[in-house]
Order: sequence, then C-alpha cells, then structure tokens
Amino acid sequence: MVVVPNPAVKRWLTLRMAQQMESVLGLSLNTLERAIWDWLRPDAGMERLQAQDLQIVIAHVLNVLAGHGCLCHRARLPTRACAGIDPVKRM
Repeated sequence: MVVVPNPAVKRWLTLRMAQQMESVLGLSLNTLERAIWDWLRPDAGMERLQAQDLQIVIAHVLNVLAGHGCLCHRARLPTRACAGIDPVKRM
C-alpha cells in the first residue's frame, strides 16, 4: 500500500505510474486520512470496555506496578483479570 497526502497526488501518481509502467494493476493507493482510519479500525475480536471494568483494570495494573500484589483475590474480582491483561485490545 502506498500512502499519499491528498487525492490530487493520488491521481497524479496513478497517471504518472501508468505512463511509466504501462500498468498499475493491484497497486493500492490511499490518502493519509483513509490510511489512518484503516489503521485505527478495531480488530474483529475487540470488545468495548465499560467504565467500571476499565477502572478495575487500571487499578489492578497500578497496584501490581506499585508492588502491592494482585487485587483480584482481595476484591473478589474475576480471575481472568489476573490471567493477563492486554491493555491495548481487551481484558
């Protein structure tokens, strides 16, 4: 995929490459805005966290980083919170 700054450059580059190479089949040209939106699109398996769940995850991570251990057993949280938290995608 080639990322270009705007649609005018995309059109110019496509025409220029067609002149030089006689064929530009299969080449993906995206504008910068479209590329950023595509990169930020959530994966199929991602879930949206509720505010309370996010608070629990943040408190858990901060507590572990501070060296106070896991909160799950003391707060009776689901054991999956200790099983590994992927802060980017999901719990």
